[in-house]
Amino acid sequence: MVRALVVGATRGLGASLTRQYASKASSTVFATTRSSVPKDFPENVKWLSGVDLQKPKVGDDLAGQLKGEKPLDLVIITAGRFTTEDFNDKGPNWDEEVTMYTTSSIAPVFLVHALFHAGLLSKGSKVVLVSSESGSITLRHESEGGGNYAHHASKAALNMVGRLLSLDLKDAGVVVSIIHPGFMRSDMTKGVGFDKFWDDGGAVTTDDAASSLVEWTEKLDISKTGEYWAPRGPGDIGTAEATLGKGLSTPLKLPWRWLLRKAISVILLRDTALVWSLLRFRTRTAIYDKTLFVKCGLPLAVPADQDAGDDAQADDPDGHATGDDETLAMG
Repeated sequence: MVRALVVGATRGLGASLTRQYASKASSTVFATTRSSVPKDFPENVKWLSGVDLQKPKVGDDLAGQLKGEKPLDLVIITAGRFTTEDFNDKGPNWDEEVTMYTTSSIAPVFLVHALFHAGLLSKGSKVVLVSSESGSITLRHESEGGGNYAHHASKAALNMVGRLLSLDLKDAGVVVSIIHPGFMRSDMTKGVGFDKFWDDGGAVTTDDAASSLVEWTEKLDISKTGEYWAPRGPGDIGTAEATLGKGLSTPLKLPWRWLLRKAISVILLRDTALVWSLLRFRTRTAIYDKTLFVKCGLPLAVPADQDAGDDAQADDPDGHATGDDETLAMG
């Protein structure tokens, strides 16, 4: 039995997720709507109306409607907004930017905060933040140009929100997952003219994207909290090979640190003199650290007096490289 809450349930991916979870007889599904209760949904969906992500009290409003309920197993926040912007013709739009940021990256903080402190999230609960590959700085490539500032940046902000919430909630045993659900044939992408890219871009229906997300969520555990994933893999990410290389896996963990490591590798490999100069410097230092060179795939000789056991100091206990690469290359 799954007790699920879908925020942004009336259209697109949210509607597909709501229907799929409601189709399971053992599930209890809560779904939010900003105004009236929509039609053409299963009768067992429990609608929570008046949940407006533009309102400062949205978290309290939502938690208040769930007062007295048992903790939720799953919360999926999929509400979003996309208004196009460019640099020369339309230009940026202040009001629309505020709306996009509020919907995508501000409201989720207040929703999760209110749900947790109302006792509606507990050990084993899963929070899925529906982001997009458009929020990855690493995946942005000159071939796609600029523009659509708030669409991209609000999703990048959501990625950071998810990372931070995962740190706040890890000790409580609550999982936070940040997801690119896939390029979808939805009203949103059609509304901004992206339907012309559907076929070449490998766009899928919202039902297909929802099925992949449901499967992903079932396998999700605390080991992946705070991470940014594309459950459907790189197939619909047009810049994946250009920025990450070939032979990418499915599901695909989207980049947090890849960019800086790859850049260092390219820079060093282009300057052989610099490589060997650095290597000679390293071998003369009292404390030897080969992390940089190993991660860049560069050969080096370990000093005879260096204990191989010291290699373990290169990474922290969680397997993350030490240093600033994770911060600089956040994608």
